[in-house]
Amino acid sequence: MSTTKTKEHIVICHPKVSRFHPGYWYFYTKDPNHPSGKDKTISCREDQIDWVEERLRTQEPIIEGEHAEFRANHNRDDDVQSGTFLMEHIGHTTRRRTSGPAKRMASTDFKADDMPLDEEPPATWNINRDPGLIKAEGFAREIAYVTEMLIEEYPSLDQESRRTIAITAFIQANKM
Repeated sequence: MSTTKTKEHIVICHPKVSRFHPGYWYFYTKDPNHPSGKDKTISCREDQIDWVEERLRTQEPIIEGEHAEFRANHNRDDDVQSGTFLMEHIGHTTRRRTSGPAKRMASTDFKADDMPLDEEPPATWNINRDPGLIKAEGFAREIAYVTEMLIEEYPSLDQESRRTIAITAFIQANKM
């Protein structure tokens, strides 16, 4: 029984655009069993880059014969280029590289109980405001008016004195 040892390669860099193979990208790999050996270049298509990047991140090996193959170009007129390339099926199960975020259709499955009734005003209208809050807003406006008047009439008063006089005047006015 003969066993053939498959060669494994670990991706060691991000893919770059290839100058020698138009339409392809390339990246370097290292044989984990021979760390001092020469780096190997493997070419891939743009739609396979995400798969390569995932291998770089996880350090999963690329296996010759399963993921990559050597192509020899004996006929110069042929479109086939020589070198080591990822196989055609690699990368088709992963997400393709896009220029922006994925576009998704909004769900049209609305539930009737989630939709506001036409009679209900939007929550931002605040029709049923707390009467205490309305009264407090009125008080704040009156105190601000008295303080502004004190600033104009008595510029020599410091801030603390103006505030004390305004609050005292407001309290006295509301006792009546």
